[in-house]
Amino acid sequence: MSIASTSVKRPVLTLVLSAFIVLFGAIGLTQVGVREYPSIDPPIINVRTSYTGANAEIIANQITEPLESAINGIDGIRAITSNSRDEQSNITVEFKSSQLEKDLITTDRRELQELIDRKQQSSEILRGENI
Repeated sequence: MSIASTSVKRPVLTLVLSAFIVLFGAIGLTQVGVREYPSIDPPIINVRTSYTGANAEIIANQITEPLESAINGIDGIRAITSNSRDEQSNITVEFKSSQLEKDLITTDRRELQELIDRKQQSSEILRGENI
């Protein structure tokens, strides 16, 4: 006897076997674990500045705080951390992950570079250097 002839002669048996297969499939699907999650690195931009001869307070007041204020205007920021010390400032900007925001990061990076360039020029003017 073949499976086809048994299925035709006993439709209730076929229905019960199909229900068991679906039930065991649903149970198995809920018990299957995910072995590997994709490695997703959030988009991060580091802004490093230097101002020769300046102490940490000057760096914080004249460079870090204005840059942080300008960076805060960018959409999609998850976190901003900054560190000011003698002659150096480091600002780390972490963005939320999504394709639209990844496209915005490229644009914002250009704007950020322009802001840094303007800040650098103004600091050179303060120090009396020619541009």
